[in-house]
Amino acid sequence: MTNAADATESQLTQTPVTCGEVTRWLQIGPLCLNEAALSAIAAHIESCAACDATFDSVCLQLPSPHPQVHANGAESARAEGDIRSFIASELLAAVDARRAARANVAVLRPHPLGDVLQRDTAAINTALDASTGHLAPGRILVGANHRFVVKGRIGIGDFTETYLAERVQRSKQRQAVAIKIPRVPHDVSADVAEKRLHRLSAAIRLHTHDLAHVTGVPSVAQMVDCGKYEHRLGMQSAESTFIAYQYVEEASDLPRFLADRYSSAGRFTGVRSVSVFAAWAKTLARGVANIHNARAIHGAICPANILVRADGTPIFIDIGEWLFPEMMNGTKEFSGYFYRAPEGVYNTSSDLFSLGAVLYYCATGKDPIGLGDYDDIETLKTHVEAKIRKANPQLHREDAGVSDIIAMCARRRGRVSSVNQLLEELETFWPTAQPASLTSDLKDLTYFTRYLDRRGSPLYRSVANQRLRQLRSVLADMTKGNLDISSGRNDMRRAACTLLGSLGPGDQFLTVSLPAFWEARNIGTKGRFLSACRNAAARGATVQRVLLLDERLCDRSLQAIVAAQLKAGEDIDPACRSHFAVRYILMVDEERRQRVFAGQHFGLLVKGNDQIAMFPVYDDDVLVALQFRSGPRQLDGLRETFESLWCDARARPLVDLTLDTSRDFAVSILEDVG
Repeated sequence: MTNAADATESQLTQTPVTCGEVTRWLQIGPLCLNEAALSAIAAHIESCAACDATFDSVCLQLPSPHPQVHANGAESARAEGDIRSFIASELLAAVDARRAARANVAVLRPHPLGDVLQRDTAAINTALDASTGHLAPGRILVGANHRFVVKGRIGIGDFTETYLAERVQRSKQRQAVAIKIPRVPHDVSADVAEKRLHRLSAAIRLHTHDLAHVTGVPSVAQMVDCGKYEHRLGMQSAESTFIAYQYVEEASDLPRFLADRYSSAGRFTGVRSVSVFAAWAKTLARGVANIHNARAIHGAICPANILVRADGTPIFIDIGEWLFPEMMNGTKEFSGYFYRAPEGVYNTSSDLFSLGAVLYYCATGKDPIGLGDYDDIETLKTHVEAKIRKANPQLHREDAGVSDIIAMCARRRGRVSSVNQLLEELETFWPTAQPASLTSDLKDLTYFTRYLDRRGSPLYRSVANQRLRQLRSVLADMTKGNLDISSGRNDMRRAACTLLGSLGPGDQFLTVSLPAFWEARNIGTKGRFLSACRNAAARGATVQRVLLLDERLCDRSLQAIVAAQLKAGEDIDPACRSHFAVRYILMVDEERRQRVFAGQHFGLLVKGNDQIAMFPVYDDDVLVALQFRSGPRQLDGLRETFESLWCDARARPLVDLTLDTSRDFAVSILEDVG
């Protein structure tokens, strides 16, 4: 046996490898060859499809190794040295690296050492690390409630390894699960690794109850069990913890699903249609709402952790996986970091940042690099707009609300407060088809009130009674033509955007406005309201605005306001750009005050024969309420006032306004921020 091995080794290192020599190598076994010979074998397998297939078939037919400790120390040392020589070779690394590069996933192959590996436990474990990871096929893991048989490794990340396993049951039926274990960086010492593994186990114990909250929650891969196992650290070992999750079959991850459905010229650069984006945004937000309603935090939302079935149903996997990098890593640098909230994982707000980052990926096809670097929402929106405009100009032209939704999720401070609020914002921009009459919605309302009356909690009934009284009061006011919104800027913006969202071809939105209205502390310089105006014009409605400016051009934030208004018009599709127009009038401050006092600061929404006026209310230049009014008395003279100012001899297109900083430079500032 040794003579044959020596002959083969000599031939492999001196002449090109042939298919016959590869076959003989498979019969002799890899420990009979040195590193140079193994490198030659690896090169041949990489270039020869037939040997590549033969190598795979032989590997798959070998039984899973069952290591045993050898009593002879010298024999053990020799085996360890031989196996280390094998590990140092490029054979499995070369073949697997080529496969991984082709499929963009970690490659699993049973280890081809066969019975030779039965010499030494420590050496065997080290060798298995190179191919099958820490959990060899056939290994049994014992959890708190179940036992699992490992089938093989199916994935590897910065700080986790994932294995396919089956739950052992008395019946013949098998349940597939995904086993998640920590992956220790190679540059970490055994002592440090042991401390981190201990910290991870403590964190998993602490959060197990929270993870169990999602049991039965739709669109979430459930946590099945968790338990202890021995994690190898070189020649040592330490106790660690695994988590078993429901295994999702017949599904692809979100990047692959989107690429298959929406790629253009072989590349995915974001979904092109706003209706498709809106559908994905609502679907993913509802999935996150299911998790939060169960009083749980996902903590690791990113495209790779969202699987999609063939019918488009998303499944959130690896809930709680954030514990692994948080406990095992000393820094923030790991894959998926850009989808992680800059403040870390502490509450549901962290998931909202990650959801916004996933929506950024859906809009651009790119990871959200730098998304968490901005505190100001308007600066952040400018950054997002610039990225979408570059990667996906069609989506950018079609709808301005995409960047608003992403920005309100991703800002560092003042982030959207809850996923339910996000769903309300999504409905504001892209409302679900409305029923023919309000009475249709009352059927659902009646069902819910009857349920609460009969079987609901008395405490919930008291809250429901209060909300119904509030709704009744609002509806009563609306029958009289009145609607006042004074509960906060978000509510004011949402109400105004909702009304603008109902405008279509032939409708109008005519406004006489002040720079104070557009300040960031009020309706917002580049906020949702301006996006809603732009979207209305893109749908064919006429949006015309007269800005009343102090002749000294000293209004607060005037430069940014002018740049934002001009940019909104430029971003509209050229076919609809004429529907959006802004003019300005310079006047002394006293004249402007008198006009505002006389009610000449308003917006007029015209839809067919219906008209509603919008009157801003200020307290020391701070917007405190929006009053919406309908009826002849409230609307009398508003259209005439607007037309008089629109045609005033002093009125000029906003593009003609010259500020201390030119318009082009002002716009470039906004673009450079992105």
